[in-house]
Formats: sequence, C-alpha cells, structure tokens
Amino acid sequence: EHGKLAEHVTLYLRHCMKVLLNDPKTVSFECSRLVEWLNYFKEDLYDVTLNDLLEFRDKLRESLSASTINLKLSTICHFYWYARSQGWCGSHIIGINNMVRTERYAIPVEPVTRGGRYFKIPFLLPVPPSRIKPIPSSEQLIKIKDDIAENSEKSTHRLSLELNVRNQLIIRWMSEAGLRRQEVSSLHISDIQDIKCSEALKFHKNIILIPIVVTRGTKFGKSRVVDVEASLIAETINFIDVERETFPNHDKVKNVFVSARSGKCLGVIKPSSLTN
Repeated sequence: EHGKLAEHVTLYLRHCMKVLLNDPKTVSFECSRLVEWLNYFKEDLYDVTLNDLLEFRDKLRESLSASTINLKLSTICHFYWYARSQGWCGSHIIGINNMVRTERYAIPVEPVTRGGRYFKIPFLLPVPPSRIKPIPSSEQLIKIKDDIAENSEKSTHRLSLELNVRNQLIIRWMSEAGLRRQEVSSLHISDIQDIKCSEALKFHKNIILIPIVVTRGTKFGKSRVVDVEASLIAETINFIDVERETFPNHDKVKNVFVSARSGKCLGVIKPSSLTN
C-alpha cells in the first residue's frame, strides 16, 4: 500500500519459487496474502504477536470462509518461520513453546504430527467437511448423452451435427477418462496426436487403455497421467480430422474442443450448457 519494496517478503517468495519449486500460481497467491497482511499490520513487521494474528483472523471472518482464512494464516506463519531461520528477526518470534526450558514465542505453534512441513498452527479455524459431489450414475450419463443428441437434432445451427460429436466427446473425456472441466477445455491437439493414430485405431474394438499426460488446466498446476480407452482417442482424432475442420478459425487455436461461434477455446465447460 505504501509502495515500498518488502525485501524480506520478496526474498521469501523467491525461496518458494527457486528452492521449494512451488508453482508460479501458488507463489502468486502467497504473495497476495502477504501483501494483504503487510497492508493490515501497520507496526514493524517483526513486532507481531499472537493477538495481532487473532485480530486479523477475526476481521477476515466477516467476509471470508474458514478455509480461505486458514490459507492466509498459514502463509504468514511460514514466512515468519523462514525469516527466523534466516536471522532477519529475533528467535523469539515463532516456535514451539517449551515448558521445561521456559521458552516462549510471540507466535506459538505446535509440533507437526504428520503431513505438515515444519509445524502445526493451533489457531486455525475449524473447517466444516465439504459436501461430496455426487458422481453421475450410468443411467444419468446415458440421459445426458441422449439430451445432447436430441438437442442437436432440434437445433437449426449449421454445425449442429458437428456440435453433437464435440459435446458427446467432451462428456466422454469427463466421465470415462476422468478429466476435470478445465482439463478438457485445455486439452491440446498435440496431446492427442502425439499418440499415433494407427496405435489407437489398432485397438479400437478392444478395451485397451493408453496413458496420456495432462499438463494444462490441472489442479494446482501439477501434471498427471490418465489412462484413456483407445476407442476414445481414436474418435477424438477423427473429430480433429473431420468435424473440427468445419469450425471457424479452427487452425488458429491449439485446443481440441473449440467454440462453434468464435473458434476460440471453450473456457471452463459447464456440462449443463451442453444439453441446453
């Protein structure tokens, strides 16, 4: 807010990216959280106490969810832990209180049990269990595919048949290959064509799984390998070679699935929009 460079914060973020090898998006989020803390805490950066963090936490409760607040508190505590390890501040600022040696810290944390990196933060907010999203049944998937086909038949769009093929494939990549919405829309032609067409077609009639590396649109920016039926790969390759060729500006984008109106990437796909 005051426009000055927070040198220690900058060095910490560089450490996250260069040493810890955190994803750039993760580091960007950590940066925004620390900036928010710097703008809130008007005192010297290292004059912080537990009460300051608790007041910050409670102020955020007015507008943010518990999980979001916990992420902010975690980022702040990890910064102070790193600052202490670098000697930028007194060793009293954050640590695990020791009753025997009468050690007391401004920000007391607890020993890590498992899963944490250095410590456990005892003043995080309780997060209610998230509601498990129901997985569509086979009957529901059949109905979705039937609805897509029916709407395509009723449509007066000049590419209605091609849209039916595209939308049916999108549903298959989600339900059969297990790709998330963003992963499907971010799928590139090269991801499919790197697998020889003949290899996919060779096993078209058999349930043979072929591994594909998904690198774009993934959760937390991490790559993952998914096993895809050869028949789905073969039909996607056929869509790229035939139906997709009729879409406007199809040769200007790398995505497999593009808009029939603009020829651009679909963005985050809403399954409901495919059946409307």
